[in-house]
Amino acid sequence: DYIENCCVIADVPDTGTVVTGRVSNGELGYVVVSDIQPEIRTYADVNRLIISSGTIDEQDWYAMRNMHNLVYLDLSGLSITEMPYGALEDCWQIETVILPPTLKAIRGHAFYNTGVSDLILPDSLREITGSYNFYNCDSLRSIVIPDSVKSLPSYCFSNSNNLEAVQLPCKLSSMGSYCFQSCNLLSLSV
Repeated sequence: DYIENCCVIADVPDTGTVVTGRVSNGELGYVVVSDIQPEIRTYADVNRLIISSGTIDEQDWYAMRNMHNLVYLDLSGLSITEMPYGALEDCWQIETVILPPTLKAIRGHAFYNTGVSDLILPDSLREITGSYNFYNCDSLRSIVIPDSVKSLPSYCFSNSNNLEAVQLPCKLSSMGSYCFQSCNLLSLSV
């Protein structure tokens, strides 16, 4: 039973897709594993999660970090203004994250050691704080940082070995040490 729950089911179309209705702080785990979708019995059964609306808290981020087969995460319906420290840390399997248009801040370690390859930072983003925000994101090849971001913290994209192209904000005033350490940057533009 344990081995069955650890199998990657992402290559079966629509199996493991969860589309929520409105969620409130702390209830995401209960919504995902419920009698509404009998094929979803454990977090390991979820490979695509689309949250239609609502808000989430640390308990919900914890639930998402424990969806070990989650490859697609759509947060665009959420009313959140920040991704907290360690939000998706060590979610190595995740490939696509769609962020909400209300997002204003990404805190340290938010995407630390993830497999994210498809990520668009929303124009509403104002700050990237902490450090190691996108550390060791080896699948990330390019990123556009919105013009509203004024500074980048230390080690922000460090060790993202395959990061080749970065578009920096035109009004960037500071960049922390080792921001792009061990990246294979071919293009850095403003």
